[in-house]
Amino acid sequence: MNKKIILLFILVYVGTMTMPEAFAQHYFIDTRNASSPLIKGQLCMGNPGPSGKALLINNQYMTIGGKPVIPVMGEIHFSRYPRNEWEDVLLKMKACGITIISTYVFWIYHEEIEGQYDWHGNKDLRYFLALCKKLHLMAVVRIGPWCHGEVRNGGLPDWILQKRYIHLRSNDPEYQYYVQQWYNQVAAQLKGLLYKDNGPVIGVQLENEYRHGKQGEAHIEWLKQTAIKAGIDVPMYTVTGWGNASVPKNQVIPLFGGYPGAPWNTNLDKIANNTNYIFTTVRNEEGIGNEMKLADTIHYETYHRYPYFTCELGVGNEVTYHRRPVFSDIDGLAIATAKLGSGSNLIGYYMFAGGTNEKGQLTSLEENQDETGYPNRYPKISYDFQAAVKESGELSPAYFQLKKFHYFLNEFGSRLALMTPVIKPSPDVYTKLQYAVRAEKDTGYVFGINYYRGYRKPIQKQVQFTLQLQAKQLTFPHKPVDITDSCIFIWPYNFRMNDVILQYATATPLCVIKQPDATDWFFTQTKNIMPELSFDTTAIQSIESNSGHIEKERDHYLLTGFTPGIAHHITIKDRKNNIKHLFILSYKESLHVWLFHRYHQKIGFLSNANLYLQHNSLHVYSSSPHVRLIALNNPYHLTLPGDLSMQSKKEGFFTTYDLHFKRDTLNYQLVPKTVLLQAQWLSTAIPVINAGNTLYHKFFIKEFSVSHASEIKSATLYLSTGLPCSLAIDHKWLNQPVSAETLNELDLTGYLKNGDNTLMIDFPFVKNDTAFAARIKIDYYNTDQINFYSDTSWLTTVAYVPPAPWESFKNLKPAIVKHANLSSYSQKKIFPIHYWELFVPHHFSNSMDNGYLHLKYTGNRATCRLDDKLIDDSFNNGSYWNLSLKRYGEALKNVPLLFHIYAFKPNDKIYFDSPMQNDNCNQVNMNKIILNPEYYANILVNYK
Repeated sequence: MNKKIILLFILVYVGTMTMPEAFAQHYFIDTRNASSPLIKGQLCMGNPGPSGKALLINNQYMTIGGKPVIPVMGEIHFSRYPRNEWEDVLLKMKACGITIISTYVFWIYHEEIEGQYDWHGNKDLRYFLALCKKLHLMAVVRIGPWCHGEVRNGGLPDWILQKRYIHLRSNDPEYQYYVQQWYNQVAAQLKGLLYKDNGPVIGVQLENEYRHGKQGEAHIEWLKQTAIKAGIDVPMYTVTGWGNASVPKNQVIPLFGGYPGAPWNTNLDKIANNTNYIFTTVRNEEGIGNEMKLADTIHYETYHRYPYFTCELGVGNEVTYHRRPVFSDIDGLAIATAKLGSGSNLIGYYMFAGGTNEKGQLTSLEENQDETGYPNRYPKISYDFQAAVKESGELSPAYFQLKKFHYFLNEFGSRLALMTPVIKPSPDVYTKLQYAVRAEKDTGYVFGINYYRGYRKPIQKQVQFTLQLQAKQLTFPHKPVDITDSCIFIWPYNFRMNDVILQYATATPLCVIKQPDATDWFFTQTKNIMPELSFDTTAIQSIESNSGHIEKERDHYLLTGFTPGIAHHITIKDRKNNIKHLFILSYKESLHVWLFHRYHQKIGFLSNANLYLQHNSLHVYSSSPHVRLIALNNPYHLTLPGDLSMQSKKEGFFTTYDLHFKRDTLNYQLVPKTVLLQAQWLSTAIPVINAGNTLYHKFFIKEFSVSHASEIKSATLYLSTGLPCSLAIDHKWLNQPVSAETLNELDLTGYLKNGDNTLMIDFPFVKNDTAFAARIKIDYYNTDQINFYSDTSWLTTVAYVPPAPWESFKNLKPAIVKHANLSSYSQKKIFPIHYWELFVPHHFSNSMDNGYLHLKYTGNRATCRLDDKLIDDSFNNGSYWNLSLKRYGEALKNVPLLFHIYAFKPNDKIYFDSPMQNDNCNQVNMNKIILNPEYYANILVNYK
C-alpha cells in the first residue's frame, strides 16, 4: 500500500514538473534558402520620371532614385469628399504614413448626361491632384472605364448602357469610341501632373476586376495603348489581379487585395474561412467581389515576373442591406501584416478614407438592385466603409493601429523590400499562431498573428522561435512568452543599428530620430508582452538602462524585465563613441505617436491629441480641452500664436507641452415628430346644413408644381381625417379607400406628372367639427424630395359637384386652420413617431473647429435630411452613426436635421455581426445622441 502511494506521488510530481514543457510551443524556421531571382527590365512601363528620382519596378519591389521602397497607398474618392476638406483629409492620411493616394474616377460622376462633362466642385480631379503635389504625396488614378466602387453601373453612365447595339467592356468599335473620348477627358485633367512632369501621378489602373483570363488580354492592352495615346505616360500601369484576371504579359502589373468581411456574400452565414488573416504564398484572393459571378479560378499566371503589390486591403467594408458587419480596430492591421509577411512590397488600402455618394442629376449614384440589376443594396449616400478616416472626417480606432505599422514601413521599408518570405502555414487557423519570416541572409523579421476575425483564439503558451541561419541557429526570446488573442507582431533579428547589431527584440522598430548629441531609436511594445532584447557585444563599448536587468552572456547582452514607456531607455555607446538611446513605447503610447518630415528632418511627438503638420504649422485637434504634447526632438521648440497659453517643462530627454482650451458645451434640442411633420389641421366643419345644401360637398384644392430633371420614383399622400373622403389628381379619381380616424398612406406615384398638378379632396356635407391634415411627399430617383403640407395655401369651397376638367372652381377661399400642429390635437395617439427634428449648433467658438454628431437608434435604417435634401443615411449595424456638423454650416441656422427611422419588416433577412437587441421589429427610437466638440490650435514648429 505504501509503495503504491509513493509511486503515485512520483508520477504526479513528474507530471507536474513536465507540464509547462508540454504546453510550450517551439517554432523552427529555416531561412538559409530565403532568396529569389531578381528580374529587371521585363516590365513595359512608361516614363520613369526625372533623373535622380526615377521610379522603376522589378519583379520584387519598387525603387525611387535607386532606393528600394515599400510604399503605403490609401484610397480616397475625391468626388465622394467635400472639396473644401480635401487638404485636411490628405494631411490626415499623410500623418498616418500614407505615401500614395489612390482614387477612382467614376465616369458616371463626370458625364451623367451624354456629352455634358463636369469637372467642377467635388469633381475637380485636377485640383485634387494638384493638392497631392503640394503635399508631396504620390498618386495612382484608377481611370476605369468600369470601376465598381459600389457605384451605379460600376461607374458606367446609364446612357451608354442604354445603347442597344454596343458591347460593353470589350473591343467593340462603338464601345472603344466612347472610351477614347473618356480617356481623352481624363488625360486633360492629368496634363502637367504626371510623374515625368514632376507631378504626383505615378500610375493608373486600367479597368477593374476584369476577369476574362487570356481572352480578355487584348482589351486590357487596348486600354493601355489608348491611355498612352491620350497622353497618360506613367511609370506604372496596373490591373486588379484577383479572380481570373486578364494580365497581358509584362504590359501591366496585377495588384491584389483582401477584406475582413464579405458583405456581398449571397447568404446570411457567419464567415468561417478568411485566408486574409494567414501567411500564404497565394496572392490571388478569389473571394473579392464574388457577387459578380465571374470568379473563374483558372490560374494561367504564376506572377513570378511581377512584384507582389496590393491595392485593396480592407480596414473595413461597406455595409449592405442584407449583411451588416462590424469590424475591430485591428482587422486592417492583421490583414496588412499578413500580406507584408507573405511578401507584399506595396501595402494598398481600400478604403482608407470613407466618403459620401454624390447625388446625380437623374438618379442616385450608389450601386443598387432595383434599378440596375446589380447584386447588392447599399446606402444611397453614406460610403463610410468603416475606414481609418470616417465619412465624417473623424479618425477611427483602426487609424491609430495602422499608423505605427506605416511608420515602420516608411522608416525600414528599404531594408524589408529586399527580404524574401519564408512561410510555414498552419492548417488550424482558429487555434494556432500564424507566423512567417522575411529574411535576407542572416537578418530579417519574424511576423506573428494570433487573431482571426469572429473567433477568440487561445493564448499561445510559452512561445519561442528558432531560426536556422547560414552558419548557426538563433533561438528567442530567451524566456518563452505567452501570446494572447488579438496579438500581432513584427520582431526583428540581427537588426543593424548602424554599427551595433540587435540580435533580436520582442518589440517592433518604429523610427530613428537624430539628436544633436545622440541617435534615438524608437520601438513599440507588442500587446501584453514585456520586451526582451539581445545585443551583439562586438561593437558595444558600454550599455546601461534605467529599467530591467542587463546580463552579459558570451557574445551578447541580454536585457530582460524592461518596462516599456517613454520614461525608460537604454543607452549604448559604441566603439566609435557614438551614443544611441533606445526607447520602447508602451502599447498605449504607440497608438499616440506622430512622425512628420520637414526639410529632410524627422519630427516626432507623443500626444493625446490628433496631429498633422503643414509646412511649419502643427495642427492639433482633439475632443478633449486638455492637450499634452511630448516633443521627441530636442532642437525644436513650439510657439503658440493667439490668446491660448501653453506651459512647457523638460522631463528626462524630452520637453512636455500642456495646452488648455476653454471647455465648451454643444447643446441640442430633439423634437419627436409624426409622419405629418409640420402639416396644419384644416377645418372641414360645415356651419349650416339644411335641405338646400345637404347633398353639397366641401372641396379642398392644392395646386403644386413638381418640375424636376429626375423622374418621380414615388409619391405618397399622408392623410389623416375625421371624415371619409374622395380624392382626385388632375381630375383623375384616386381609387384607393380613405378611412377616418387613422393615418392613410395613399400612392400618388402614377398620378403625378412633371409640371403642374392639382389635388382635390372631396368631403361630404356632414355636421361635424373635424379637421384633416395632409402631407404630399414626392421622392425622385436622384434622392431629392419635395414636400407639400396642408396650410392656408390650400383653398376651399362648397359645390354640388366638382367642375368638369375644362372648368374651374368658383369662390375659392383660403382654408381655415383648426389646429396649428399635431401636439394640439387630441388624436395624436394614432400617429407613431418615426421622425425626429434635431436642432444643433451652426457655428463654433474660436477654439473649436467642428462638432461631431454621434447617434444610436433602434430600427433597420435611417435617413437624415436638411431642407428636404438627403445628406446622409445609415443601415443599422449597432454602431454609432457619425456626422460632421461643420459641413452644413449656416444651413443649420434655425433649420433642424430631420431624421427618419425605418422599422424592420417581418420578412427582412439580414445577417448581423452584432445582433440587434429589439424584440419588436416594428419599434423605432432615437436612443442616444452625443455631440463631441473638436478643439484645435495651429502651433508653430521652430528649429532652434
